Amino acid sequence: APPQDAPADLALVLTEKISELEKGMGSASTAEREAAKARRRQLRDLQRFLADKSHTADERVAYVQARCASQISELVRIERRCIELDAQLDAASKERDKVQAGLRKSNTLKDKLEDLCRKLQRENKEVLEASRLRHQEDEKQRQQLTAKFSTAIEDITAKMDEQQLCRADSDSLRAKLADALQQCENFAKILHSKDLEVQLANAKLE
Repeated sequence: APPQDAPADLALVLTEKISELEKGMGSASTAEREAAKARRRQLRDLQRFLADKSHTADERVAYVQARCASQISELVRIERRCIELDAQLDAASKERDKVQAGLRKSNTLKDKLEDLCRKLQRENKEVLEASRLRHQEDEKQRQQLTAKFSTAIEDITAKMDEQQLCRADSDSLRAKLADALQQCENFAKILHSKDLEVQLANAKLE
């Protein structure tokens, strides 16, 4: 059987434990304060039971053992729950690391795509500018060729007109020359006729 002063010693220990719990609640969170209150209630219940002189020492020891067994069962349950939560936390951490790795990969791909888009935009701008300049140059050359063709056509037209005028003048000169030749032939005939008349007259005089 336990010694007679064991319940008193246990009650003193419980009183000190309650005081210790009450002192440590100054900076605790709401959940910690609620848990501490529940523990204090349990300790006060145990303290009241142990202080009750109507219970024998064996009853007190049995009560303490039952409460300890209940607490041990609760601790085992909590420990199992902690193991489950640790496993879940580990899985969540791995999933978080996986997601972060995927996010980093996506960000890297996003950066590469943005760089590629900027490069394509620059190249497209350069191509458009080169196309604009080429179009201006082609238009300038087309205008120059058009002007050259127009000048050449005007020169050819002027030469054709000049040739036509020359041809007309040549035809007129040929006509005048033919007329002059005809007049010369007629004059020669007249002279020849006159010469014959003179010769005939001279013959008659002789």
